Amino acid sequence: MGRRPVLGRSRTGPAGGPRRRGGEGGGLGPAGRRRHRGRGGPVKTTRVLPDRLAALLGAGAPAVLLTVGADGWAHAAMTWAVAIAPDRVRFVADHGSMTLANLERDGKAALQVIGRDNIVGLVKGPARMRRPRIEAAPFAMAMWEMAVAEVRDQAWAPVAVSPLAYEWRGPEAAVLRRIEQAVVAELRDWSE
Repeated sequence: MGRRPVLGRSRTGPAGGPRRRGGEGGGLGPAGRRRHRGRGGPVKTTRVLPDRLAALLGAGAPAVLLTVGADGWAHAAMTWAVAIAPDRVRFVADHGSMTLANLERDGKAALQVIGRDNIVGLVKGPARMRRPRIEAAPFAMAMWEMAVAEVRDQAWAPVAVSPLAYEWRGPEAAVLRRIEQAVVAELRDWSE
């Protein structure tokens, strides 16, 4: 998303320490169902957001936005992402950024989402611009919407992940947190 820090939630600790019994936190599948990929085991893919990932993204979450550069290589940037339906996710891209240029040229995106309780998912699909400029932020960002084509559950049962987290710092931290909340609300609530 460019040169400035984004995504201002408080820094959090590890995602819960040791694995819990009964499969809690074992991937994106329904609670209580163990999702162990193991070595060389199957990785579950779906065409809609599984319940736990949909709940995380429904509230708005930081994500790593992956696009394809003009050179054919992956490009990564931080973004905010919000699920508006099980098959639709909105996110933002900064004006003037390589990310926005990649999206405009290629129309393909992937979002790497990492949340508490071992939620690790890669969401891929075609994306289109919904608004050239969002209203909630004083800096220029475009709203994009992905039609979910594939969700890959990347959780691995023997490992507990920490959520993607960051912390706003400095004298403008409170203002930036409010802007973040407004951007997430606009992503969630905007309609044509």
